[in-house]
Amino acid sequence: GLCFTRGQHEAVLLAVRRAVYVFSTDTQQRTNVLCGHKHKVLTVSAAANKDLALTQSSDLTILWNTLDWSKHRSLNECAAAMHQAVFSPLGELCGILFDDSRIALWRTATLDFEEELIWDARGD
Repeated sequence: GLCFTRGQHEAVLLAVRRAVYVFSTDTQQRTNVLCGHKHKVLTVSAAANKDLALTQSSDLTILWNTLDWSKHRSLNECAAAMHQAVFSPLGELCGILFDDSRIALWRTATLDFEEELIWDARGD
């Protein structure tokens, strides 16, 4: 995965195997390496208007503080593999799609669980 942050200092996030490399667009230098995944990172995303980014593998989504690249919160799942993770357009919610057709929504300001949506993939 590849994405740009939307903060005061723009950065590029590049997922390579189980790590994510952070590059400054100002200096074109690698500034950080984000670690913590046991499986290949599938998704990287940055929240609009928030100092948050996420990295997602099949079993873990990590929310990162883009000001200092510290781990903000880890969202684990044991029942089903994670398929995709995204921020809402304004960055107020983080949504995680699971292989069992569940969508979990988390409020980014408080990191509280918001709700779970369930859809039947076989019905379409």
